[in-house]
Amino acid sequence: MSTAPPPAPLTPLTVTTTTPQPSGTIKAAWTEAQVKDRMFWFKGFKDNKKGGVIFDDKDVLKKQQGVVKDIMLQLGAQLLSGKLAVRLSLPIRLFEPRSLLERIPDAWAYAPTLLAKAAHATEALDRLQHVMAFVVAGLHFCVGQSKPFNPILGETYQSTFPDGTSVYLEHTGTVKVQFANGSEVQYAMPKFKMHGVVLGERMFEFTGDCHFHDVSSDLRGTLDMDGNSSFLGRSHHDDITGTIVAPATKVHSCATLSETSDAALYRRAPSHL
Repeated sequence: MSTAPPPAPLTPLTVTTTTPQPSGTIKAAWTEAQVKDRMFWFKGFKDNKKGGVIFDDKDVLKKQQGVVKDIMLQLGAQLLSGKLAVRLSLPIRLFEPRSLLERIPDAWAYAPTLLAKAAHATEALDRLQHVMAFVVAGLHFCVGQSKPFNPILGETYQSTFPDGTSVYLEHTGTVKVQFANGSEVQYAMPKFKMHGVVLGERMFEFTGDCHFHDVSSDLRGTLDMDGNSSFLGRSHHDDITGTIVAPATKVHSCATLSETSDAALYRRAPSHL
């Protein structure tokens, strides 16, 4: 009679988690993360020689084709049935799987660096400059071509950036940056224009002015997204010029910014602004 040897004891399963180590410093690691973000967000875009960027992601564009036809069919059906043509719904293929409230923090990716510098600024001018740089640096995150869902009434959102910065969102009215020392900077985002929604190349470009107001010091800043454009056209595309002026009693230029690049300016790192 033979007996089989006892089974070998089971070896415990070991899972090893490797945490990527920052290259050099936290600042360097954060910069690398921002570069990767820019590469991700600009997938499917290319520079436009006349300014702005061109969206040429064939897969996304194909999904969005025929939207006008779908809307016209809905409109015709509602009119024929005697209903008001005010409840048209967009095809689901146009949407990304998140709401507008979730998408807004995309433009705040530089908050942990630039707003931190603004918070530690001892002069109002320095503080306003960093807030303006924070806003313009995040514009390249705002060019996505998928529509977010409209937020529901009372919706809130909270998240955390890789460095631990907390984000809490709810609709409260005027866009403003408030600091612990009581300072406050209010600002309005620039307008944008988009061509080729139905026919031709899909082009996206920021235009107009972006206004800033440091309430405590009454410093006012303006970023001109059209740069040095005139009726003759721009000497360079993607020019942004900026000016900060003192209160009305002492109107003079405190600081100016003028940037020109062959690449879209809203893709540049904050150190260039």
